[in-house]
Amino acid sequence: MASVRDDKGAERNSWSPSKPNHYGYINKKGELVIDYQFDVASNFSEGLAPISKGGKWGFIGADGKIKINPQFEFVSNFSNGLAAFLQGELWGFINKKEK
Repeated sequence: MASVRDDKGAERNSWSPSKPNHYGYINKKGELVIDYQFDVASNFSEGLAPISKGGKWGFIGADGKIKINPQFEFVSNFSNGLAAFLQGELWGFINKKEK
Protein backbone atom coordinates (compact mmCIF):
# COMPACT_ATOMS: atom_id res chain seq x y z
CA MET A 1 0.00 0.00 0.00
CA ALA A 2 0.99 3.62 -0.46
CA SER A 3 -0.04 6.66 1.54
CA VAL A 4 -1.98 9.33 -0.34
CA ARG A 5 -3.22 12.81 0.51
CA ASP A 6 -6.78 14.02 0.12
CA ASP A 7 -6.63 17.58 -1.23
CA LYS A 8 -10.26 18.42 -0.40
CA GLY A 9 -9.50 20.70 2.55
CA ALA A 10 -6.75 22.80 0.99
CA GLU A 11 -5.69 24.47 -2.20
CA ARG A 12 -4.06 22.02 -4.58
CA ASN A 13 -0.29 21.62 -4.01
CA SER A 14 -0.28 23.63 -0.78
CA TRP A 15 -0.81 22.94 2.89
CA SER A 16 -2.64 25.19 5.28
CA PRO A 17 -3.21 24.58 9.01
CA SER A 18 -6.63 26.22 8.69
CA LYS A 19 -7.60 23.81 5.89
CA PRO A 20 -5.83 20.55 6.68
CA ASN A 21 -5.33 17.68 4.28
CA HIS A 22 -5.81 14.12 5.43
CA TYR A 23 -3.95 10.97 4.47
CA GLY A 24 -5.11 7.44 3.76
CA TYR A 25 -3.78 4.44 1.84
CA ILE A 26 -4.35 2.98 -1.61
CA ASN A 27 -3.61 -0.50 -2.92
CA LYS A 28 -1.72 -1.39 -6.11
CA LYS A 29 -4.89 -0.85 -8.16
CA GLY A 30 -5.19 2.73 -6.88
CA GLU A 31 -8.25 1.93 -4.77
CA LEU A 32 -8.61 3.65 -1.40
CA VAL A 33 -8.35 0.85 1.19
CA ILE A 34 -7.73 2.86 4.37
CA ASP A 35 -9.85 6.01 4.55
CA TYR A 36 -8.45 9.55 4.73
CA GLN A 37 -8.16 10.09 8.48
CA PHE A 38 -4.55 10.81 9.41
CA ASP A 39 -2.68 14.12 9.70
CA VAL A 40 0.40 12.41 8.24
CA ALA A 41 0.91 8.83 7.01
CA SER A 42 4.13 7.06 6.10
CA ASN A 43 5.06 3.79 4.38
CA PHE A 44 4.53 0.33 5.82
CA SER A 45 7.54 -1.51 7.20
CA GLU A 46 7.38 -4.91 8.90
CA GLY A 47 3.57 -4.78 8.73
CA LEU A 48 3.12 -1.41 10.48
CA ALA A 49 2.99 2.18 9.23
CA PRO A 50 3.73 5.35 11.21
CA ILE A 51 0.78 7.74 11.33
CA SER A 52 0.16 11.07 13.01
CA LYS A 53 -3.17 12.01 14.50
CA GLY A 54 -3.77 15.05 16.70
CA GLY A 55 -0.08 15.96 16.63
CA LYS A 56 1.08 12.61 18.06
CA TRP A 57 2.59 9.62 16.27
CA GLY A 58 1.67 5.95 16.49
CA PHE A 59 1.30 2.94 14.15
CA ILE A 60 -1.45 1.21 12.18
CA GLY A 61 -1.61 -2.28 10.74
CA ALA A 62 -2.52 -3.22 7.17
CA ASP A 63 -6.16 -3.47 8.28
CA GLY A 64 -6.12 0.27 9.09
CA LYS A 65 -6.56 -0.30 12.83
CA ILE A 66 -4.33 1.47 15.33
CA LYS A 67 -1.78 -1.02 16.70
CA ILE A 68 0.26 1.44 18.80
CA ASN A 69 -1.68 4.48 19.99
CA PRO A 70 -0.49 7.90 18.84
CA GLN A 71 1.49 9.09 21.87
CA PHE A 72 4.92 10.07 20.58
CA GLU A 73 6.29 13.33 19.19
CA PHE A 74 7.93 11.42 16.32
CA VAL A 75 8.61 7.82 15.27
CA SER A 76 10.69 6.01 12.67
CA ASN A 77 9.71 2.98 10.61
CA PHE A 78 10.20 -0.46 12.11
CA SER A 79 13.48 -2.20 11.34
CA ASN A 80 14.60 -5.49 12.88
CA GLY A 81 11.52 -5.46 15.13
CA LEU A 82 12.09 -2.00 16.65
CA ALA A 83 11.14 1.60 15.87
CA ALA A 84 12.75 4.71 17.31
CA PHE A 85 10.51 7.24 19.03
CA LEU A 86 10.87 10.73 20.44
CA GLN A 87 9.13 11.61 23.67
CA GLY A 88 9.98 14.97 25.18
CA GLU A 89 13.69 15.42 24.56
CA LEU A 90 14.50 11.72 24.80
CA TRP A 91 14.74 9.06 22.10
CA GLY A 92 13.96 5.41 22.73
CA PHE A 93 12.92 2.22 20.96
CA ILE A 94 9.58 0.44 20.92
CA ASN A 95 8.70 -3.07 19.74
CA LYS A 96 5.50 -4.21 18.06
CA LYS A 97 4.00 -5.17 21.43
CA GLU A 98 4.30 -1.52 22.53
CA LYS A 99 7.12 -2.22 24.99
